Amino acid sequence: MAKRKSRKNASLFGMIVVAAIAGVALAMVMFYDSGTALPPPPKVEHTDEYDDTWGKLPTPVSEARVRHILISWQGKNPRVTPKDPNRTEEQARALVEDLWHQYRNNPTVENWDRLAGEHSEDSGAPSTVYTCKSRDSGLDKAFNDTGLSTKPGFARIASGSFGFHLIRREN
Repeated sequence: MAKRKSRKNASLFGMIVVAAIAGVALAMVMFYDSGTALPPPPKVEHTDEYDDTWGKLPTPVSEARVRHILISWQGKNPRVTPKDPNRTEEQARALVEDLWHQYRNNPTVENWDRLAGEHSEDSGAPSTVYTCKSRDSGLDKAFNDTGLSTKPGFARIASGSFGFHLIRREN
């Protein structure tokens, strides 16, 4: 009887030791810090062209809340100062299309906020929400029309009197 009890205790002790070793090994794998940061993701090359149908409504709505990223170029409008004072219209178009691709590849509010904060040349805050209306909104016509014809969460490009607008519908 004593031998049987000591075998049980030894067996129980052995299982505890094995479980402890497995737990330590698992913790080492889970919490290992190599001390080096991960490399940044590679820059995505965009070979496809801007697609104005992405997020376009078949029929415009009567009111929409939107945010935008304004990209302008040298001499476009004296009220806008481009971040690159020597930017051409072609370079501005390429930049706004690149921003559209970046948003389309990751259409989250966090990504939008990052892109707007880094790139928008609007004198207002990047978080400003504009209300587009079907009647007399006081906004640039192309801006207003694009806002009204975009699905919520999607973004499209409009060319207006201040430059190119990447417009994201909020509601």
